[in-house]
Amino acid sequence: MHAVIPRYPGTVFLFILLTALAACEPQPTFEMPPPAVLVETIQQKPIQVGFEFVGRTEAVEDVNIRPRVEGYLLEIHFIEGDVVNKGQLLFEIDSQPYVAQAAQAKADYARARSELTVARKNYQRGEKLYPQATISEAEYEELKGKFETAEAVVEAAMAALDAAELNLSYTRVSAPITGRIGRKTLSIGDLATPSATLATLVQQDPIYVTFQVNEKDIVSAMEASYEAGKSPQTMPRLVPYITLANGSVYEHPGVLDFLDNRVDPATGTVTVRTEFPNTEGLLIPGLYVGVSVRNENPRTAIVVQQRAVQEDQLGRFVLVVDNENIARIRRVNLGSRVHTEWVVENGLQVDDRVIVDGIQKVRVGKPVAPQATNSPEPALQQGTGD
Repeated sequence: MHAVIPRYPGTVFLFILLTALAACEPQPTFEMPPPAVLVETIQQKPIQVGFEFVGRTEAVEDVNIRPRVEGYLLEIHFIEGDVVNKGQLLFEIDSQPYVAQAAQAKADYARARSELTVARKNYQRGEKLYPQATISEAEYEELKGKFETAEAVVEAAMAALDAAELNLSYTRVSAPITGRIGRKTLSIGDLATPSATLATLVQQDPIYVTFQVNEKDIVSAMEASYEAGKSPQTMPRLVPYITLANGSVYEHPGVLDFLDNRVDPATGTVTVRTEFPNTEGLLIPGLYVGVSVRNENPRTAIVVQQRAVQEDQLGRFVLVVDNENIARIRRVNLGSRVHTEWVVENGLQVDDRVIVDGIQKVRVGKPVAPQATNSPEPALQQGTGD
């Protein structure tokens, strides 16, 4: 039996032949274009390296006003919440009992002085008669003893009179400092006692802001001070600023006022106190504020965007674009953080092109298509601790 060979029309056979020949020809290859990346040209910028903390305002003077004598309250001479001046009369306590005590003490003092005068004259006569043997030695010693006793009585009466007059003066309670007074705790007619607080008075200008600094930052600040040629025991030349709860920056800079002499072992921090002018009375004690402590003079440094920095087992690095638009790894040592940038201590130079966007598309050693950023350069930036 013979095999049957199918017959194709001529046009179909020609189509099959051309298709087979086309499949044997090499296909053209298409090479992917270099990935587009965003690069930033490195420049030096003025920065103020510093540290950020959370602080709290405190009154320079915070006084609990208490009476020194007991008595019924007769007058109140202030409006709660007002600013009062040092020496201004605030409260009056019933003074009649103390007027009587002062009068009694004055009378006792006068009587004692009179008795002293008599004793003195008798003693002076005895001093003349005793050498002449007109009086005995016992009589002379008695006259002398009465004179000395009279002197002591006068001194005691004088002290009692001073105490009575002092207690009388205490019935008028005045402001010990200039400041803002709080609420009164007693009303007219209430009994005021030395254990009772009549009101509180705080000095608001200037005002303190205290905050806690960890021991790492303290050591760093001391090392910076030492490297600058200063004693490591002295505070570095830093200027504090504060940010209020609503986000506004307080216009007046402060001064570093106090650094505690030991680290709190429970928290590993040191208490630092700053002082700020408060002539407008904007700051009141007890406010939580942001504290920014900056170098007095800004310095120029190379900075790089935080998003450009990567890290592996060998440390931190960035990707740079060379003159042939090839992506390269550049190892960097970083310093303080500056808003959204890092201060670069070494590893980068001015005019280096660093990839800040599109990093995930880059293959090291391969070409890229760099596009420059158009972000404006800030005039001055503030740094924070790492």
